[in-house]
Amino acid sequence: MRRALIVLGLGMVLSAGCTSASTSSAGSSPATRPMPNPVTTPLPSLLAGSAWQVVALPRFTLAPGTSLSLGSLTLRFEEPARAAGNSGVNRFSAQVIADASQLRFVSPISTRMAGPPELMALESEFLVRLQAVAVWKIDGNRLRLSDAAGLELMVLERARTGG
Repeated sequence: MRRALIVLGLGMVLSAGCTSASTSSAGSSPATRPMPNPVTTPLPSLLAGSAWQVVALPRFTLAPGTSLSLGSLTLRFEEPARAAGNSGVNRFSAQVIADASQLRFVSPISTRMAGPPELMALESEFLVRLQAVAVWKIDGNRLRLSDAAGLELMVLERARTGG
């Protein structure tokens, strides 16, 4: 009985692997193929354990008269390959796939609390941009995140550590 369960389980794993491989590469160009599995891809040392605050969302302006600040938007990179932070009202988390220049946030999850409309709009913009990130670059104490076309999506500054 035990042997039959092991064989059945192995068959299911192999079957799932074949299905994933055939659907992920069929009809996809090199630019749209997924990066390697995030569980096996450690974070680059410049990102691992770092924490950041958003200082700019190019081409996005806060509503006139609002007291909001971009500083409420935070991003932390955690081992082995995760990111988490504050998206304005809610907290979020995602798997991360990264190498020396490319970066992807995969399978994001978020709490679902509601807030003032302007803060919810800022949160929505931040999360949409986070999912569009394809390229990263550290410039001094700033992390610049861009999309695949090179359009800068957000600029973050290294968070100060308390002490």
